Amino acid sequence: MVRLKRSMALAFGGTIMAAQIALGAGLTDADTKFLQSAFGPTVQDEIVAHMTADEVNQLHEVMNQPFTSTQPEIRRALVSDYLFAIHSRQCQAWAVVHSGELCPPPADPSVLPGKNVADQQCNACHLFGTSLAPAFRALARTDKASEARLADAIRAGHEMSPMYLSPEQIKALSLYINSLK
Repeated sequence: MVRLKRSMALAFGGTIMAAQIALGAGLTDADTKFLQSAFGPTVQDEIVAHMTADEVNQLHEVMNQPFTSTQPEIRRALVSDYLFAIHSRQCQAWAVVHSGELCPPPADPSVLPGKNVADQQCNACHLFGTSLAPAFRALARTDKASEARLADAIRAGHEMSPMYLSPEQIKALSLYINSLK
């Protein structure tokens, strides 16, 4: 029954309805609070709203492994990896249908250039964050996502790999990250 409701919600583009089904399919209030505080997404966000019931149940299981209750960094890393795997699957499915596009576009078309930079250059570490790299949503809650701060950080040397972004790409990336507030 949950899968039927979920399919209907997605077919009609009902993000809020899909989010309610995701909650009913296995995410508790504590799960959704953890997701939002640690990574930013709410149940209305695309990644959660478009998960299958099995993915939602698995996410709940990953978040609630008994051994992680005393090791929050391990919990965060496991959830981050799982969310990134789901995001990658969703982007692959999108790319099959929409040739030439890596992932679904953002709701606000003005931030598409920055999202494209993020998808191509930054998501592996910053989409949900790692122990060394803050998540985009965490950056958006600070002043670290300003155009000047991003340019300084990239110019000073990127921690994981050397990279170059043009001033236009940095401006677009800053605009995209700040849209995630």
